[in-house]
Amino acid sequence: MSKYVGRLFSPRDDHVKKFFSNYPICGIRNLGNTCFISSVLQSLANTQQIRSYCFHHYNPIKGRAGDKSVYHGSLLNAFINLTNAIWSGNYRFVTSLAIKDIVSETHPQYEGKDQNDAHEFLLIFLEMLENELNTKDINNFSSSISPLLLTPIPCRGTIKTYSHENSPSKIYYSPFEVEMNETESDDSSSDSYFSKNLISDVFKGRIKRVTECSMCHYSSDIFEEFISLSVPVPQWYSNEAHPISLESCIELFLHYENIDDWYCEKCNKKRKAKIYSTISDIPKVLIIQLVRIYSKKYPIQQVLFPLNDLVVQTSPNHFDFYDLYSFITHTGSLSKGHYISWNKVSNQWYCCNDENVSQGNPTTSSDTVYILFYKRKVNSAGYNK
Repeated sequence: MSKYVGRLFSPRDDHVKKFFSNYPICGIRNLGNTCFISSVLQSLANTQQIRSYCFHHYNPIKGRAGDKSVYHGSLLNAFINLTNAIWSGNYRFVTSLAIKDIVSETHPQYEGKDQNDAHEFLLIFLEMLENELNTKDINNFSSSISPLLLTPIPCRGTIKTYSHENSPSKIYYSPFEVEMNETESDDSSSDSYFSKNLISDVFKGRIKRVTECSMCHYSSDIFEEFISLSVPVPQWYSNEAHPISLESCIELFLHYENIDDWYCEKCNKKRKAKIYSTISDIPKVLIIQLVRIYSKKYPIQQVLFPLNDLVVQTSPNHFDFYDLYSFITHTGSLSKGHYISWNKVSNQWYCCNDENVSQGNPTTSSDTVYILFYKRKVNSAGYNK
C-alpha cells in the first residue's frame, strides 16, 4: 500500500500501525496544512527533559488517540500520549488531531485547514502546557523512579543492565545505542520532571537591557524573560557564497544603538544614551527563531548555523556552548509553505516530513532554516582571560 493510499483509507483520528522500520521515531499525519503543528510537536518530543517527563507520566488511553474527549480536555495528557506513541516503535505515523482540537478551543485560528506560523503555534502550545502544569497537583506524582528509566529512548527490545554504582556512560538498547551525557543523567533524576515549572526550567531565559548615559555613564537596567529569541537576519547579507553566521545574527540582535533625549536620573535632564543587551540568564534549551525579510528584489538570506558548540556570550568574560538537536525549516511564502522538522537521535539526524521519516545529513548553510533548538552543554562555561 502506497503512502498516499494509506493516508486516504486510514482514520484521521487514530494512530496507524507500521509494518517495519528501523527508525526510533515515527511521523505525524498532515491533517490538511498542519505541517506547522507536526514540526513543532516533533521538535518538542525530541527535547530530552520534555520527553522524559512524558515517559514518566504516561497513562495509556482507551479509545481513538485523536479523540480529544479521551483526554478530558487535557492538552498535557494528549501531548504525553502523542510523545510516547512517536517513540514507541509501534506506529508508521500518529495523529495530532486531539491536540489541534484542544488548542483550537481557545485559539480558533487553528480550527480550519489554514496555514499558520510554526513559531506562533510553538509559543501558544508551550504557554498552554505551562498553564496546565501550574494547576496540577505534583504531590500525586511519584518520584521513586530510577534515573535509568528516564533515558532518551524507551526500551523496545533488550537492555543491557547496570547497577547504579557503575554510573554508565552508555545504555544499550536493541537496535539503538543511546549516549547518556551528564546533562541527561543529572536532569533525569532532578525534581524538574515533577515540577509545575517544567517549561520555565527548560526554556526560559532572561535578557538584560542596559541604557547608559553618554555624559555621566549612569545606567538603568531592565530584565526581560524569554522563551525563544526572535533574531533578525540582515537583508544585506544575502549572499550564497558568504552566508551570515548564526553567531553574527545573535551579536547584531544584541548590539548597542544610540538614542537621543533619554532622561538621565543622575544628570536630571535629557541626554544622549546608548542601549545594549546581554543574555543574563541562559536556558537549558535555547530556542532561536530566525526572522527574515521576504522581498522579490533580494534572494532569501542564507544562514550558517553550527551543529555543535554554538557560542553564547552572557558577559564580556563569560560564555557557554550549545549543541543543536532539532530544527525546523520553512519553504514557501508567508501565506503558504511547508514546515519540516529535523531531529538528532543517537548521533543520527532524521528528517520528519509529516508522516514520512528518513535518515539524512542536514546542510549547515540554509535559506530555509527557521527555528533552532539548542541544548546547553553541561560544564561548558568558559572565560576570556
